[in-house]
Amino acid sequence: RPHDCREHAFSCKRAAILEGERSGHMRVFRHFRLHEEDGAAAVYSVSLNPDGSLLATCGGDKLVRLWSTQLFQKDDDEPAKHLVQSLSKHVKVVTCCAWSSNGSWLASGSDDTQVLLWTNTGGSWTRQATLRGHTMDVLDVAWGDDDKVLASCSIDNTVLIWDVETKSMTMTPKTTLRGHKNWVKGVAWDPTGRFL
Repeated sequence: RPHDCREHAFSCKRAAILEGERSGHMRVFRHFRLHEEDGAAAVYSVSLNPDGSLLATCGGDKLVRLWSTQLFQKDDDEPAKHLVQSLSKHVKVVTCCAWSSNGSWLASGSDDTQVLLWTNTGGSWTRQATLRGHTMDVLDVAWGDDDKVLASCSIDNTVLIWDVETKSMTMTPKTTLRGHKNWVKGVAWDPTGRFL
C-alpha cells in the first residue's frame, strides 16, 4: 500500500531494508539472501528505482539482479520467485549500481574497470552501452539530475564524467578529474547538478 516514505537504509550482507516515514514510524523488513546460487556472495550495492517497483542489487557473484519489490511486501521466504532478471555482462565483482532519475536506465560499475548502462527493451533488461576509461576497480556511480551525465569513481584515483545522452555502445569519458592521492570511494551530485 502506498505510504509517505522518507528514507531507506540497507544492510550489505543480506538486504535488510529499514524505511523511515514522515509520520515518525519505521518499517523493518526481514533479511533475505539475494546473491547465493553458488554459496553466499556479498551484496555490495542496492538501488531502488524511482517508482519503487524494482530493487537492483549487485555483488560478489558478478551479477546485477533486479527484484520486484513485492518481495518485501509479502510474507514470503522464497526470494527467487521475485527475481525479475539477472544481468550478467560484468566479468568481475559488481561493486555499485544506480538508477537514472526517470528509472529508464541502470548504471553498474565493477572490478572489471567498466561501467555498463542497462535499459528495458521489449520486456527484457539489456546492456546498451559500455563505458571504458578507468584502469582499476570502479567503486561508485552517480547520475546527474537530468540523466545526461554520469559520474564514476575508481581506485585508480580518478572521477570520470560521462556524457551519456547519446548512449552509444562503447563510450569514452567526457572529462577526467585527477588530483586525488588515493582511491575515490564515492561520488554524488549536488541537487542543482552543478557540483560533484
